[in-house]
Amino acid sequence: MQNPTYRLSATKLCGLLLAALLLAACNNEEDLTQGTRVPIKLSVMTGSSLNSRTPGDPGEAEQFTLPKHAYIYVLTNDQLNEAGTVRLMYPGSTAGKGHVALNPDQWQQDAVKSEIYHYTGDINVIMPNSIKSGRVLAAVADREITSLSELPATPTIENMSQMTYSVQGDTPEEKNTFMKNLYATPYNLVYAYNSTLGQLTGEPLPPSEENKTDKLYYGTILDATEKVSHVDVVLYHVAARLDVKWEVEESFRQDNAITFFEIENLPKTSCYLFRPTENVDDQGTQTYTATESRGILNTSTAAGNLDPSTYWQGRRVVYVPQHYRKTSATKSVYPFEVRLGKNGETITDGMGTKKNFSQPFTPDSVFTSWIAVGVNIKTQITN
Repeated sequence: MQNPTYRLSATKLCGLLLAALLLAACNNEEDLTQGTRVPIKLSVMTGSSLNSRTPGDPGEAEQFTLPKHAYIYVLTNDQLNEAGTVRLMYPGSTAGKGHVALNPDQWQQDAVKSEIYHYTGDINVIMPNSIKSGRVLAAVADREITSLSELPATPTIENMSQMTYSVQGDTPEEKNTFMKNLYATPYNLVYAYNSTLGQLTGEPLPPSEENKTDKLYYGTILDATEKVSHVDVVLYHVAARLDVKWEVEESFRQDNAITFFEIENLPKTSCYLFRPTENVDDQGTQTYTATESRGILNTSTAAGNLDPSTYWQGRRVVYVPQHYRKTSATKSVYPFEVRLGKNGETITDGMGTKKNFSQPFTPDSVFTSWIAVGVNIKTQITN
């Protein structure tokens, strides 16, 4: 996926009133009534135009919902290169702790890249006049993220990047919708920095490049001590796209009509928001705290909703937190389980046939993956 290049910067405008926007980290003595009012510009990278068809799947349309809520955090420092006293700033009231309600009608599609949408509404943060450097973290969603973890007592970038969320929703459809429309700023996205132009350039670089003289985290506030206009930041999908296809081998189709299909052992709570590719499932190092099951097919004779078109083959997409288990120094898998039921019988807990899967994939260090899974059924299913 191509990623946009953009510039982040901070305005130095004196004489503006502080609007109760501050959560101070270390230093409460500075007079912020002469702070710097900085407009924040948000964009989301949907991956495709809203309501466009999924790449490689001409019969299915992707449906995205534009965000209605934002969570914006600005870490400022009174020395260059993010040194010295750190403050956590955010828009809105202290009680809101960075939460801003968005007007979904104020998202505008990019004129060149149709998969990018820009928020045109006003969002502002008051910065201390002492700011010399800093960086931005942000998340947006189509609903309030009620499962968001508390802000850390000491707001370093390391502590802020550890913030977590839990999958929200009572039904599989609600959980999918929540995850599909959740976006955030990856804490380790790095670009080359052109000091002559004062901007980030080119394509994303490996996270290991950060802090080299000509490389910067993409949410760095550039020219923090200069009179420049605003902060721009692009947000990316937090969820991985688990693309599940199933097929029953012909010799088993006579008595193996798949009418119940559930994916199990998916991460549910304490999943990383700003480091979404780093949820680990290795023994002894699991970073999330609980798992969930996500039904993708449930038809029954009793309900009268049998669908012959999915008896022996079908496809469903599930939006889930990305996690991985290393099988070697260079190979990783996405681990999960499936539970199957057949012939329209009602399947309850403990029933159905379970199968374990470890889907090989190559996780990117920054962006979540599209993971294709093939479930080939070559044995008799028992309810």
